[in-house]
Amino acid sequence: EMQRRRPGQSKIVTRRKETDEVEFLSGLFEGKTTGAPIGFLIQNTDTKPNDYNHLKDIYSPSHGDYTYQAIYGNRDYRGGSRYSARETASRVVGGAIAKQLLLPEGIKIFSYVSQVGSIKLDKCHNDLDLNTIDDNIVRCPDIKTAQKMISKIEEVRKDGDTIGGVITGIIQGVPVGLG
Repeated sequence: EMQRRRPGQSKIVTRRKETDEVEFLSGLFEGKTTGAPIGFLIQNTDTKPNDYNHLKDIYSPSHGDYTYQAIYGNRDYRGGSRYSARETASRVVGGAIAKQLLLPEGIKIFSYVSQVGSIKLDKCHNDLDLNTIDDNIVRCPDIKTAQKMISKIEEVRKDGDTIGGVITGIIQGVPVGLG
């Protein structure tokens, strides 16, 4: 899951290179959980704080720094902060562990890009092959829609801008009453 999340994998994502290697510090032994809290570390190896100096007096497009400053009264414009995409790395590790624990129970978890800007995947998840999500760089399980999304992202990038999207999550095999 960390390799899926890793930046710098395709032409439509950030060009930063992060290995996103997870070092487990506690809670695992010989491939099994021990019952102790699972502690881990993910080094941020491609930090370039000076690359963000141009954002000192303006807010970063498509990031949460404006909202963060409005709520908490401070802001770190140097990248890798609490409101950056880097913050999601630890959530991915937790989710990957949860997926491994749920799979033997027959519970499968999928997520895919269902919209980029105004380009929307207009198919029900039941009509999609969710096993094809990783078959393209935008991770949309419909190749025709994926190609349109990729073209839109490239178009917006040429203009020096970014674009929002929608992620759809599907969980299969959940027994009645779980949670």
